[in-house]
Amino acid sequence: MPRDKKSTMRFCNPFTVKCLYCSEYIFKNKRHNAYQEEIKGGDYYGIKVYRFMFKCTGCKKMLSIKTDPKNGDYQAENGCLRIDNLKKEANIRKKENETDIEKIKEEIKKLYEIEKSYKK
Repeated sequence: MPRDKKSTMRFCNPFTVKCLYCSEYIFKNKRHNAYQEEIKGGDYYGIKVYRFMFKCTGCKKMLSIKTDPKNGDYQAENGCLRIDNLKKEANIRKKENETDIEKIKEEIKKLYEIEKSYKK
């Protein structure tokens, strides 16, 4: 396949995306026609990086995602936002907040013990 040519293929979304133009959600496993193209100079240890371009179901603007062979995943590229990442980041922040709360509770207990010992 020549580098400049795009091939049309049937594509299944690997994750849920949100269109940045019309805020339409395109859910995981939604099948639609997409253009596949190889990204020039975008190989990772000899593994080619591909871009998949497809139209939003709401506004018909072109959105694109690309392969990420380094992490064995895909990245949202143009016109869309990956929703799975937002959930993962929120879970990470929630866990960090929970650990911070536990540390603060332990410090309060220590201070309470110190205060108790001074009152005696």
